[in-house]
Amino acid sequence: MYRKNALKFQEHLAKLPQAMFPRFVDNKWRKPEFSARRVAELRKKALQENVEWTFDDDAKARKPEKFPRLKPPKGHKRLRDREVKLRDAKREAAEKRQPEIARLYEEKRRRRAKGGRDDAVLDQVLLSRREKTMKMRTTTTTTTTTTTAK
Repeated sequence: MYRKNALKFQEHLAKLPQAMFPRFVDNKWRKPEFSARRVAELRKKALQENVEWTFDDDAKARKPEKFPRLKPPKGHKRLRDREVKLRDAKREAAEKRQPEIARLYEEKRRRRAKGGRDDAVLDQVLLSRREKTMKMRTTTTTTTTTTTAK
């Protein structure tokens, strides 16, 4: 290839370090400009012409992986340690609050069963839905604050 054309040899030798390697352009790998066979011919001609050949070290050092990983593997959700730890902490906090939540629910249920029956009929007739909700909330909060104060 380079027997008669010394100009072409010089041009190709000038391109060499980058032209030997595949390039990653627009999220795709592109072929190298020179194939391995052409690089071998260039090397052979360079050694015949007593031109220093320093590209072998670069080829070994910059050889790309066959299948490069651009992002780390996602993995399975159940195996991700950090999320598992956060979930466990959230569950433990909910377990600690559970007795208090159950106690408040029982108090609220008993209060509804016991008290308020006499004016419940009047409330049904006179109060709007929003007013009934507000009345229930205010009686619930006043009762819970008095029970926690005891």
